[in-house]
Amino acid sequence: SLVSLPVVQEEEPTTVGFSLGGNGYFLEDGLETTLSTSNIIIYKEDIMSGAMLGGFETLGAAYQHWLNTCKGAIVAPTDSGDVTFFREHYANGYRTVDAIQWKPVPP
Repeated sequence: SLVSLPVVQEEEPTTVGFSLGGNGYFLEDGLETTLSTSNIIIYKEDIMSGAMLGGFETLGAAYQHWLNTCKGAIVAPTDSGDVTFFREHYANGYRTVDAIQWKPVPP
């Protein structure tokens, strides 16, 4: 037999404002918060959501990030290699680590 569940009225969400500045713990650092894409040659993408997660201005920077990603990966790649291996097998978007792809920026 079916049981009838009571209807629950949802409350309107409330917003609470707060500020991180001015208390001595969080200070303005003056760093740029947006990603400049003009110098990026390789970007990383979450293949599940399609979101661009970041970009790299050099192959070496992308390679170092890939190494760090492999160290903490849920499913670590069984193959590893130098920067040439990374360029040939990962920086072209063919292989992934934990659903992350590294891809060249199209011209």
